[in-house]
Amino acid sequence: MPDRIPCRCLLHDAYPDMETLIRSVLDSMPEDERLEETQYQARLNLCLQCSHLVDGTCLLCGCYVEARAASRFSRCPDTPPKWSSQS
Repeated sequence: MPDRIPCRCLLHDAYPDMETLIRSVLDSMPEDERLEETQYQARLNLCLQCSHLVDGTCLLCGCYVEARAASRFSRCPDTPPKWSSQS
């Protein structure tokens, strides 16, 4: 198998078989902790433009951005943050 070239993409794009795991994490998140879908997508769009995103993982904190971005209490670990608990 050839070496995989890291991409600046979300986890489900880099590893399509991870979609089930991501969905499981998001589905298990308490409703009062979950960010509204439009805000969640806005966060992911900002992550897609970030140089610290590699294969769905934030190189600053090591999280899977699709899971971290879903929580209304999470913040972007970059300085300055690209998104906050309000975005």
